[in-house]
Amino acid sequence: MAPDENVKNTGIILSIINKLGINALTLRDITESERHNKLYGKSYKYLVMDGGHRSRAIRWFMEGKFKVKIGNKKYDWNNLDESVRQDFLNFEVSVDIVKIGRAHVWTPVTLESRMPSS
Repeated sequence: MAPDENVKNTGIILSIINKLGINALTLRDITESERHNKLYGKSYKYLVMDGGHRSRAIRWFMEGKFKVKIGNKKYDWNNLDESVRQDFLNFEVSVDIVKIGRAHVWTPVTLESRMPSS
């Protein structure tokens, strides 16, 4: 499916344009990870843990890879009104940055029986 056919991508962009907000992005700080430095080199400081689809949709829209429908017309990044583009660029997205050591494991705790004992 091409990016412009994806309802989720257009929904993300329209949420920003309409100032409704999007969920926070969660990034993992890998600056001190020897394993990740070997794998990605020193040019990468973060990996996306949550929010990859949101960040790709924003990038693809700004690269002109898909359009969004506003009213009866479809717009890509280049034919949006300048004021809409500026509002888009100034839109604040929360970003959580976490550091995880080797011993850390992400386990969602939804039931009391799954909580670690103290």
